[in-house]
Amino acid sequence: MNKNLGIMAMLVILVALTVPSNASVIGDTVTVYRDSLGSTVTGPFTYEVLAGNADAKSLTTNIPPNLLVDVEASSILIDFFPPFSGGGEASHLLYVTDIDWVGDPSAFISGVNFTTDISNFTLSDISFSSHNVTIKLGDISPGINLTVPKYLDINLEFSGTNPVPEPSTFLLLGAGLGGLALLRRRSHS
Repeated sequence: MNKNLGIMAMLVILVALTVPSNASVIGDTVTVYRDSLGSTVTGPFTYEVLAGNADAKSLTTNIPPNLLVDVEASSILIDFFPPFSGGGEASHLLYVTDIDWVGDPSAFISGVNFTTDISNFTLSDISFSSHNVTIKLGDISPGINLTVPKYLDINLEFSGTNPVPEPSTFLLLGAGLGGLALLRRRSHS
């Protein structure tokens, strides 16, 4: 009976070793800044990403809108604050750069999707590369009467991850086959 408990404990440990770590931006260092006509107007802010909004950066300037940017585990949350009534510069951009996945350094941004309550915001207002996201704020600005806060939640999709480490897979397979052989041997004894 004690041998069976030992084997079961070993199998549990091997299974735990093969569970992939969830890649996350929490713990990574990112840079956030706003740009207009090629000149930085707010930032750059380089900081470690924390869970929750304690690390959210306020990006306010004389160029509307006022923003609160919070990078999370796999998303970028942006709050737009009043007062603001249209007329932003068409070349006004928000950059989030140096996004790396902690727990899987080979991962890279392969896509984005978003939710928002800004009616004229489209997916074409977001561009990305393997470790950077750019949001066109100038395209959001015209025609918005921002008398109440608005939000934009950009979800990052990552690729290039290796979800199950190969050595652990072989260990688990070997342990399973050994366990089956042991059970077969005991049943014939």
